[in-house]
Amino acid sequence: MTIPMSPITQTIIDLMASRMDEEDTLITYAELEQMTGKPLSVIRHFIYTARKRIRDDHRKWFDCYRGIGFRVVPDEDLPACGKANRSRARNLNRETIKTLAIADPAKQSAEARRHTMLERSVAELGMHVTAPRSIARIEQEVARAHNQLSLEQQVAAIKDALSSRHTPRPAQVKTDGTKDTESSGTE
Repeated sequence: MTIPMSPITQTIIDLMASRMDEEDTLITYAELEQMTGKPLSVIRHFIYTARKRIRDDHRKWFDCYRGIGFRVVPDEDLPACGKANRSRARNLNRETIKTLAIADPAKQSAEARRHTMLERSVAELGMHVTAPRSIARIEQEVARAHNQLSLEQQVAAIKDALSSRHTPRPAQVKTDGTKDTESSGTE
């Protein structure tokens, strides 16, 4: 079942679609307000929906330029949008961890404690994969395989780099009481 689209959203999509192939396209907030006859505070969610539809249907992205409007992002500049989103995600994960840290397990049901631990674990995982050291490791993996792998293989390599842990294994104690330095990777 298809949900009917708002006429305001469709108007904004039509405007963006008509201008997305122009070089250095800028659609200002004033232009959007004038076109719809409504203030920005009323049409903001229509704009967000239109941006997502343009991204999904036309494979173009209109990035927000705070206080000005929206500009189509050339393919060459899309990684900067990804980096900005990663930074926002990291901040959201940090805030989630802080919020969940104030929960008093003594005042929670077993189910609420389980959900708190789950959400905190997910947020901590998000912090780990967006950490600068993780990004540097991923960049190394991608750089090594750049010319040798297909796009799908590169994505798989990135996922593999994120899931692998580069922590030394603890030393095993031999039966004679000495440490087995071969299993720990240290000498």
